[in-house]
Amino acid sequence: MIVYLTRKRPEFRPLTQTGCYPHHKVAFIKIHKVGGTSVQNVIQRFGETNRLLAAVPNKRNVFGKEMKNVVKIPEKLSFDLVYSHMQYFNRSAVERIMPQTSVYFTIVREPLRQLISSFYYYKHVWRFAYLNKIPKDDKEFVDYLLHADKYEPSDVRDSYTNNRMSYDLGLAEADFRNKTAIERWLRKLDTELDFVLITERFNESLVMLRRRLCWSLRDILYVIKNVNHRKRKVHLSPKVLTVYRNRYMADIMLYNYSYARFQRDIQRQSPDFQDEVSVFEKMLNQVADYCSLAYKPKILLLPNSRFDKTPFSPEFELTPWECEMMYLSELEFAKRTRKKQEGVAFLDELARH
Repeated sequence: MIVYLTRKRPEFRPLTQTGCYPHHKVAFIKIHKVGGTSVQNVIQRFGETNRLLAAVPNKRNVFGKEMKNVVKIPEKLSFDLVYSHMQYFNRSAVERIMPQTSVYFTIVREPLRQLISSFYYYKHVWRFAYLNKIPKDDKEFVDYLLHADKYEPSDVRDSYTNNRMSYDLGLAEADFRNKTAIERWLRKLDTELDFVLITERFNESLVMLRRRLCWSLRDILYVIKNVNHRKRKVHLSPKVLTVYRNRYMADIMLYNYSYARFQRDIQRQSPDFQDEVSVFEKMLNQVADYCSLAYKPKILLLPNSRFDKTPFSPEFELTPWECEMMYLSELEFAKRTRKKQEGVAFLDELARH
């Protein structure tokens, strides 16, 4: 089939399940190195398709604790979405810019994998100064764990390797190794987040997100990108593992608590949940085949872009525009959103509706 590619946004209404209406007020609490960029892209595309207004930082693509660096909008308008990185989640600050009906959620990752990913990313890609002090060799990660106090910056905000998931979600540094304080914080977090996704169960997480938000399978499609194919093999002795478990008590307790909550949420799903996950994964394979070619700016003989009707999704045809949006980086999408929302015509149109 010959397809003539277009950069125009498709005009289609969200395809939803019967009996519910899609949530348009969503606060995704994005934390570092957990696979959150793929979730963020899903929300960004939903916002583009439905012409929603996103809260974006005016610089660095990261919100501060009080979210004072949000790009301003006219008072008669309100934000629909939050999805940028947050440094120290503060629900009251988010509530100042988001409607009361907003749905709040985040995603967490197995903490040792998250730490290893962060360590090598910020040491070898971003070349953070505090990590570059560690001699570069095959034992550098172990060296860091055994001498973390020697290398860590004095200001926890400058560290991306010190219980960063917990810090991003609002735990004070003084409580990182205080079991009682962590348990108290987790109970508080449990009331502030409507649900939590798990990186290691990503596709199940997205299907649960779809059901909780009453979105469509089309809305949550994604392509795999930014994957580090160089897998780091790190061997930790019993002694080093003990050091790790003591130092990263907060992130470990956060993950265990979140995983148990996620598992309870899965158990509450209808019996056809895993069937829907299987359908979704087959759709992802088709997306990968089609989008690997479709977003490129030329005429191509493309794989099939039509998705058949299933018990969980009507028939639809994927567009090159959707593929292009899936491949946009976090920073490219943020730049696109800022530019669009700076437009007077766009804001006026939202105000009229």
